Amino acid sequence: MDKQQIIEQISLELYTLESEDAHWFGSEANNPNQLWYSSDLAHTIDDLIWDESNGLTNLQKVQLLFSIYEDLPCYTLLSLNWSRYQQFDGATQELYWSEVRRILLQGKLAWSGPLEYHLTTDWFELCDNCQDIWNRLTHNPNSALLASILNSSATAAWYLKAPIYAQLIADPHWHPAIYQSLYASYYALYGQIDKHEALVLLQGLVVDESRQTELATLIRKLQTGDRYTNSAGVKGLQAT
Repeated sequence: MDKQQIIEQISLELYTLESEDAHWFGSEANNPNQLWYSSDLAHTIDDLIWDESNGLTNLQKVQLLFSIYEDLPCYTLLSLNWSRYQQFDGATQELYWSEVRRILLQGKLAWSGPLEYHLTTDWFELCDNCQDIWNRLTHNPNSALLASILNSSATAAWYLKAPIYAQLIADPHWHPAIYQSLYASYYALYGQIDKHEALVLLQGLVVDESRQTELATLIRKLQTGDRYTNSAGVKGLQAT
């Protein structure tokens, strides 16, 4: 089964309407509150790709998945891929991350949002050591990919993301993204934090005036408690 056959099964009209909705929700201008696009159609497409396309290899299914994802960017199409990934051969795993990189390099919000959530919750949060994945994503990045890495980095091991902070902190342009990453690293349920190093970073950031009170609160909280434990009491897996 190829993309055209999937579209024919669900109808071009419905596919087009859902694609327009997904891109509308992915636009910050249209959707400043970042509401999630959700549709049963994505579940149907997921089934068609992975359960009913028996003539395709896993590598071909990954190619088909990301071709459709660009039309219909939503988390549902990505959510089950962590378990599937474990069955992929090396070439298919390589293709998976090559496609993630390719899409994030474009800097298109509708595409990057669901992928960033996928990275945060289905990858960085679930594995003790995601160094191989992290290295694939951060090799020769452009600014769009770096922004996505920071946006999804809350649950990544501290030793992985610390070099990114160090690389970018000299440029004030990156301070809002670094701050948001540090904030989420402390407050996310499975956020990974090194309070000592985070404090040094925070004290070197230029933060918008509207967030000064929030920043002061975060600094105060990072000055107490275990060095590697976040606000939920979860200790970083990377701590030694």
